[in-house]
Parts: sequence; structure tokens; C-alpha cells
Amino acid sequence: MGGLGLSNYRKLKGLHGGLLFESVDTTYFKGFGLTGTIGIGWDVHIGSTSFISPRVLYLYGAPRTLHSPNGTRVATGSTQHMLEVSVAVFSSGPT
Repeated sequence: MGGLGLSNYRKLKGLHGGLLFESVDTTYFKGFGLTGTIGIGWDVHIGSTSFISPRVLYLYGAPRTLHSPNGTRVATGSTQHMLEVSVAVFSSGPT
């Protein structure tokens, strides 16, 4: 599995649970950039109707240039790397 897309990076203060950051007190900086994800996962039977599903993902982000609210450049050339490891257990009813 994998994907590539655009990401919106923001450093916020005072998020009050609004939709799409509508209730933020302050935005310290923000920017857009490319993000990529690649991963592997599989389902393993652990019973007649149960499965365990391990997954490993690597995420890469390159927000390019970050700007403060007044337009001042605060960072350039930064990248982000993240490794995610997860396990899900699920069961389906009889069919």
C-alpha cells in the first residue's frame, strides 16, 4: 500500500474543537508540501472468524517553506519522517 499527496502543516495554539481549525487562538506558522506513505500489512486467521492484522507504515513529509501569519519565512527545507506500527484484532460473524 502507499500514496502521495499534499499536506497542510500548521503549528497552532488554543484549538478549541472547532471544525477545520475555526476556533484557533493563534497560528504560529503554516505551509503546504508533499507527503508520501508506503506500508505493508496482512491479515492472519486466528480462529474460524477472527483475524489479527499487523501493519507497518513509513510516512515522509516535506513541507517546503513555513510562514508566520504576517508572511515571514520561519523555516525552509524541513522534512518529517515517521514510522507507524499497529496491530488490529477483528472478528466477523458467521456467514
